[in-house]
Amino acid sequence: MEEIKLRVRENELKRAGLKEGVYFVELDENIEILKVVNRQTDIPVRIYSGNGSYYGDIPGDIVNKIKIEDGKELEIISPEDSNWGYIAMLVI
Repeated sequence: MEEIKLRVRENELKRAGLKEGVYFVELDENIEILKVVNRQTDIPVRIYSGNGSYYGDIPGDIVNKIKIEDGKELEIISPEDSNWGYIAMLVI
């Protein structure tokens, strides 16, 4: 399965309390977001840094299914910034 490299904003990463590592997510197709969960799923998201920036690797079929704009950035939404009660990820 091909992974797509997306940019991640450092301030969003820190606001959500995430660090470099692998996070497992569930796809909510109703609102086209990825929900970070505390168990292993079929959709891993790897967050890492390189060249002074942060990136997220996501399976390409998921990116193509839910991207909102051109699919080059992973927006991370902390629970404090939404009414969802969990960390969410959008592909924009």
